[in-house]
Amino acid sequence: MNKLIEQLKVLLQKIVSLAKTRPVWFSLGVIAVAILTVFTLGNRNTLADYDVESVGRRDVVNLVDVTGKVNSPDKVDLGLERGGKIAKIEVSVGDEVNAGKTLVITNNSDLWAGLEEAQANLAVEKLNLEEIRETSVLDESSAFTDLVNTLQDAHTSVEDAIENKLSEIFRGSASSKQIGITSDFGTIISLGLSLDEKLDIRYKKTKVDKAIVAQGDLVNSITKDNILDTTDALEETLLDAQDLLDDVTDAFNDYHPNDLSYQEKVDAQRINLFSARNLVSDALIDLRSARQDYLGEVASLVSDSSSDYLRSALLQQERVNAAQARVNAALAEIGKSIVKAPFSGTVTKIDTEVGEIVSSNSPIVSMISDAEFEIEAYVAEADISRVTVGKTANVTLDAYGTNENFVAELVFVDPAETVIEGVSTYRALLHFKKVDERIRSGMTANIEIVTGESKNVLAIPQRAVFDKDGKTLVRVFEGKKMVEKEVSTGLKGFDGYIEITSGLEEGEQVVVFSRD
Repeated sequence: MNKLIEQLKVLLQKIVSLAKTRPVWFSLGVIAVAILTVFTLGNRNTLADYDVESVGRRDVVNLVDVTGKVNSPDKVDLGLERGGKIAKIEVSVGDEVNAGKTLVITNNSDLWAGLEEAQANLAVEKLNLEEIRETSVLDESSAFTDLVNTLQDAHTSVEDAIENKLSEIFRGSASSKQIGITSDFGTIISLGLSLDEKLDIRYKKTKVDKAIVAQGDLVNSITKDNILDTTDALEETLLDAQDLLDDVTDAFNDYHPNDLSYQEKVDAQRINLFSARNLVSDALIDLRSARQDYLGEVASLVSDSSSDYLRSALLQQERVNAAQARVNAALAEIGKSIVKAPFSGTVTKIDTEVGEIVSSNSPIVSMISDAEFEIEAYVAEADISRVTVGKTANVTLDAYGTNENFVAELVFVDPAETVIEGVSTYRALLHFKKVDERIRSGMTANIEIVTGESKNVLAIPQRAVFDKDGKTLVRVFEGKKMVEKEVSTGLKGFDGYIEITSGLEEGEQVVVFSRD
C-alpha cells in the first residue's frame, strides 16, 4: 500500500509538469483528479490489506488417516507394557470376557500413590487458577512469608514422619542391616525381607536422614535469594521420603505373620506408616501450593499493571495443563501395569502365574475375538502417540465408495513395532460397532481414527497463530489499529483450525493473511 501511494505521488508530479504546457482549466482539472485519487487510495480502510476472520465457536477434531484390510479375527497375544511381579490373575482359560475386563494385574501400589499425588496437585492448581480469576492482586510479601512458614512446617513434618514414626523399625547404626519391630517377647520381627531389599531401604533411609539434617538450618535462615533453591531441595527430600515410606509400607503389606501374637504389633506399625505417609503427602501439597503463589506474585511484578491479570492467568493455566498432563501420565502408567481384554472374546491361553516377574511386552495371555470381522491396519511411528485403544474411527470401504460410512472402534495396538519397507509401524486392530452383511473379508478399508475432539470451542485458522520471543501470538484489529495478543492454544483440527483456550473473545477479528 505504501509503495502504491509513493508511485501515485510521482505520477502526480509528472502530471503537474505536463499541465504547465496546457490551458489553465485543463491543468486545474488534471491536478484535482490526481489529488482525489491519491487521497482516496491513501485513506482506504486498512482491513482491505488483510484477510481477517472472526473468532467463532466450532467443533475441532484431530484425525489420523490409515489404510487397512478387513479380516476374520485371529488370536491376539497380550502382554504388559510395564514389566513387574504378577499380583493377581482374574480369569481362567476358556472364560468368555467382555471388552475392558481386567485379566492380569501386577504389583502397582506405587503407581496408585503417584496418581493420588498428581490428582491432589491438579486440584491445588485448579484452585489457584480460580483464585487468580477472582482477583489479579497478590501481596508479594505475604506470599513470601507463607512460603517460609510452609517450608518450616514441611521440614518439621518430614522429620516427624521419618525420625519418629519409623523409630521402631530401623535399629542399630546406619550401616546396620537390621530392619523390623520388637515383639512382646523381645524377638525381632524382620518382615521376611531379602538382604538386597534391606540394603536398598537402609540406603534410602540414610539419604533422607542426611537431607533432613542439612536442611534444618536452611529453613530457619531463608532469604528471597535462596528461597526457591531451598524449596526445590526440600521438595526433593519429601519425594525421597515418600519413596522410602512406600517401600516400607509394601514390606509390611506383604508380611503375614504365622504367630497371631505378632499381628497386633504389625497392625500398629501399619497405622504408624499410614500417618507418616499422610504427613509427607500433605506437606508436599502445601509446599507446592505456597511456591506457586509466590511464583505467581513474582511473575506479576515483572509485568505492567494492565497485563498483570492476563499474564498470571496464562501462567497458572499452563500449570493446570502441566498438572493435568501428570495425572494423565500416572493413569497411563497404571494402565501399563494391567492387562485388560481389548475386545469381547474368549481367553485361550494364560502363560504366567501369581508371583512371577514378567518383562514388558512378553505375551502372557492370548484371546480370540467373538467379532465376525475386524480391520487390521498399521499406524506410522509419527502418529502412534496420538492413537490409543478405545478411540472411534470413521471407515469407508473401497467396495462401496466414500458415501457409505461405517463406524469402528480401536481395540488393540501392538506395543512391538513392525518394520514395513524400512518404516517403523505398529499393528492396530479395529472392530465394527455394528454387524453389516455388506462387509466381507479382504475388503480395503480407509480409516479416520478420531484422536481428539473439542466441541463448541473458540477456534481460528492455524495460520493466524505465530510464535515470537517465546510467546504464542495472534494479530487482532481493534478498530482500525492492529495489535498483537498472547493466546493459549489447544487441539489442532484436521481442517486447519486450532482451539483457543484463552486470550481471545468470540467475535474478535484476527488477521489470517497480510497482502503487504
